[in-house]
Amino acid sequence: MNITKYIKAAIDGDQESIQYLKSIKKGIYIVVFNPDSNISEKYKNDFTINAGDIVIKPGKFKNNLHYRFCGAKGYNDIWRYSDTEESALCDSAQVFLLTDVSYTVGDYEATVETYMAPTVKRIFDSAELLKGGKEYYRVDDTMKVVDQKINNIKHLVNDEVKEDKKSSFKRITFNL
Repeated sequence: MNITKYIKAAIDGDQESIQYLKSIKKGIYIVVFNPDSNISEKYKNDFTINAGDIVIKPGKFKNNLHYRFCGAKGYNDIWRYSDTEESALCDSAQVFLLTDVSYTVGDYEATVETYMAPTVKRIFDSAELLKGGKEYYRVDDTMKVVDQKINNIKHLVNDEVKEDKKSSFKRITFNL
């Protein structure tokens, strides 16, 4: 599910969007960067995503989605236009929630995240790990193809969660 509109609205102060994002406590996401101008990570001046590149970043969150994207050191705070230092998230990226595992206990989201890098590499044949960033992959696809592949990954992740629910050990350990 593309949740970019909720993140944009939350950044603009929309209380319903803020509450919605806060209600999702744990899960897996993918950010798709496709900036029109170069963007840089605030705390790593040497890590830049170039204009026109499509870069994907899978990840997990365990506080809530609002904190991960809008809070201190969240994506909105970290990603800046290289030439102006203005926040670049809303204009340069789309965010997809792959699965919501708020109902689980422990670090189940970390277990699911271990599958993300290999899955991204398999689904995105051209995925090239960028130097200087953790799990940022440049891909040579159109945005339409990227959307389709992310949908495929979402189904794979959700299928894995369903399989995990069949495991007595994981049901007990993570409250699945």
